[in-house]
Amino acid sequence: MNCRKMERAVLSKPEVLREFNQHFIVASLYCDDKTLLPESEQYISKDGSEITTLGAKNLDLELTRFGAVAQPLYIFVDENGEVLKSAGGYEPDVQRFLNIIKEVKEIHKQKMALK
Repeated sequence: MNCRKMERAVLSKPEVLREFNQHFIVASLYCDDKTLLPESEQYISKDGSEITTLGAKNLDLELTRFGAVAQPLYIFVDENGEVLKSAGGYEPDVQRFLNIIKEVKEIHKQKMALK
């Protein structure tokens, strides 16, 4: 699975981990999680799919909130949940990912300066 390949090739590298630990809160939404949702949390999505598992709920969130269905998909959001940048999916290039992190930090810095 590309998610695990990306974790090994990029996300586990010390320089990436350092950036994550110092500047970000990381949330992982596993779309393959088969844990059943409590009946009170099950629902029908906008496209008519029955959402009964945690993985399906995460996939529905990915689609409705970010307009994409990819595994993996890396999205940087600010403290208000606004998208700063999409890093896309599986690209096992550490320097590319570090460049995106640098860009995201700069975007956030500029947004904060405008406030």
